[in-house]
Amino acid sequence: MPCRIKDLPGGGYAILCGRGSNQQPCVTCGRPHTILCDFPVKRDGKDATCDRPCCRQHAVAVDKNVDYCLAHAQHAGKLAP
Repeated sequence: MPCRIKDLPGGGYAILCGRGSNQQPCVTCGRPHTILCDFPVKRDGKDATCDRPCCRQHAVAVDKNVDYCLAHAQHAGKLAP
C-alpha cells in the first residue's frame, strides 16, 4: 500500500496511505511529489495555478504557503543567480 507524507499548516504532517494512489512524480527528479506549483496562470480564461508536481527539494518557497516549480521560480526571478 503506497504511502505519502503531506505537510500541514502549522508545521505538522500527515502520513496518507491507500490503494490505487495516482501519486504523480516530481517533474524534475521523478520522486513522489509533496508540493504543487502555485505560479499563477490562466486556464480556460480563468485564474488558476500551474500545479506541476514537485518534491520539496525541487520546489522554491517564494512566500508563506506559496511554492513554485523550478521553471516558474526562474521565470519569476526567485532563484539565486
